[in-house]
Amino acid sequence: MSHIDLNSFLEALAAAITALGGGYTLIRSLWSRHKANKGAYRQEILKEAKEEAEKFKSGLEAKIKDLEVEFKARQDDLEKDLINTKTIYNSEIKLLGQRIQELRQDIQVQHTSLVNLLTKLVNSK
Repeated sequence: MSHIDLNSFLEALAAAITALGGGYTLIRSLWSRHKANKGAYRQEILKEAKEEAEKFKSGLEAKIKDLEVEFKARQDDLEKDLINTKTIYNSEIKLLGQRIQELRQDIQVQHTSLVNLLTKLVNSK
């Protein structure tokens, strides 16, 4: 009877070892699947982050291009304004030069007239 009990025990032990091996295989399989799912989830997050970063980068590049165009337009406007201002100032300076020349001539004529008048007054006395 002891022999039968030993065989029963060995059969039970073999069944338990088989069950443990199957359980271990199941746990390894589930763990591998979990790691694969976790890796895929991380890859998906990285992919989405890269897509969002690319969209953000594209948006910033578009804004930079718009600002460059606006800057160039304003720079051109300022250059035109500067040229116009120089032209106006040169014209004003030329007019002022002419006006100064006219005033000098007027002063010279008045001076000559005063000298002639004073000469007449002195000669007449």
